[in-house]
Amino acid sequence: ETTNSLVSRATGEYIACLPADDVWAPEKLAKQVAYLDANPACGIVFAHPTFIDDNDAQIVPAEGTPEALIQGIGNMERAFWQKRLLICNCLFIATSLYRRAVHEEIGYFDESLHMLADLDFYIRIAKAHDLHVIQERLASVRLRADRSNLSHPSPVNSERHADEIALLRAKH
Repeated sequence: ETTNSLVSRATGEYIACLPADDVWAPEKLAKQVAYLDANPACGIVFAHPTFIDDNDAQIVPAEGTPEALIQGIGNMERAFWQKRLLICNCLFIATSLYRRAVHEEIGYFDESLHMLADLDFYIRIAKAHDLHVIQERLASVRLRADRSNLSHPSPVNSERHADEIALLRAKH
């Protein structure tokens, strides 16, 4: 709800969301704006995340964890993105930049989704536009030691995630 409210008041050409505990590389926005300007068919551009702890130290994800599985995700044709995004959320809002006009075309974030409103948004973008991942680490995503991140695979979050993935698969 808050993101939708803020986005509805935005006046710039691009939107970039930065969760309060994540960090951008200084060159992130310039590189992403340049990519979108050069690629008008692209609706949203991402970058690779670096994972950091509460003290900003880099975390190397353990093999087999969701974070490890998305390291180095490459670019795909739009049809492959549409299929891939229905499996899991492999992209991070903190690494993204997109055109504000996308909201006028496909709508805002679905406020009925607690965990996967961003994934629903990416799926809707992929139906109409290309997605691109710049193959650089341009944002740091914080993984809290107390596991308070919404995406942490706690039993409650895992159940909610499974329920919302099922809803998205039925919807899309």
